[in-house]
Amino acid sequence: MALLILFAAALAGGYIFPWWWPAIAAYGIGFWLPRNAASAFASGFAGAGLAWAGLAAFLDWRNHHLLSGRIAALFHLQTGWAVVALTGILGGLMGGLGAWAGYALRAYAMPRPAGVATVPVGGTAGSLSADGETGIPDSPESADTDADPDPGRTAAT
Repeated sequence: MALLILFAAALAGGYIFPWWWPAIAAYGIGFWLPRNAASAFASGFAGAGLAWAGLAAFLDWRNHHLLSGRIAALFHLQTGWAVVALTGILGGLMGGLGAWAGYALRAYAMPRPAGVATVPVGGTAGSLSADGETGIPDSPESADTDADPDPGRTAAT
């Protein structure tokens, strides 16, 4: 869903806002739709990269590959399609880093409460042992009662 929203936002806003607009859109989407840092970066990279590469390919097709061929010769690339691919990669990096930064801000500004376990992608919060325990303490009091609360204090004081 984040990929489609960012793709549409990058295409629609590209005609109104400056070239770095997809980074701002990805930042907002990375903050608004949190999953994890890797999926935030991947959706930002794919959404902005596909939008930039698609628009570059369309504009390249419209001018019969003249400009991309000349830029490819300038940078010693084989074909003009390498310029289109490089445009998509640069746009993808911009969007991916923007989405990752938005996710990082959300993780910093709204941390999870202590004791709340994260659920992995394909399973439950913890695997049950033979006695039915997950290994996640129910409360801080039940975590470890044998530990010394002040390990720096000596017995002589």
